[in-house]
Amino acid sequence: MSKTRSYYRRIGFNQNGDMTAHLKAPKPKMNEREFRFRYRDNLVDESLAQMNEFAKLAEARGAKVFFSHPPLPREVFEQSREGLDQLEATIQTRLEMPKLERMEEMTFPVSDFFDTWYHLAGTGVEKRSTLLAERMARQGRQLGNAAPGTAAR
Repeated sequence: MSKTRSYYRRIGFNQNGDMTAHLKAPKPKMNEREFRFRYRDNLVDESLAQMNEFAKLAEARGAKVFFSHPPLPREVFEQSREGLDQLEATIQTRLEMPKLERMEEMTFPVSDFFDTWYHLAGTGVEKRSTLLAERMARQGRQLGNAAPGTAAR
């Protein structure tokens, strides 16, 4: 029986819920297959409706919800640019929560990914974390400057 690598197990997460076991592991070969994004109206509609509902529930309890795009390799983004641009336009107009960045800002070189297109290696983690920290700080400043009872968008 083969031993499951720590970055695929519960022990691979830190106390904040972040996967960190892979950050010091040797980078395996990227094993993804060809990726083509297809825009599906019904799936996009359902997903955005659920996200908007979640944000409303969270805000009713005093929490603020922000949206951040998942990272993608630039190569994957470019292969599916037409559909992803359509998705981005829909997100920008119909997602009812502050967006921390635009989709293209979350594209990184494939070398910034660990073993899949959604699993960042240390260099990608650092880039994404820096961007998110800057954007969250900006949102905090905007919320601090907003008039009482209003939300920064």
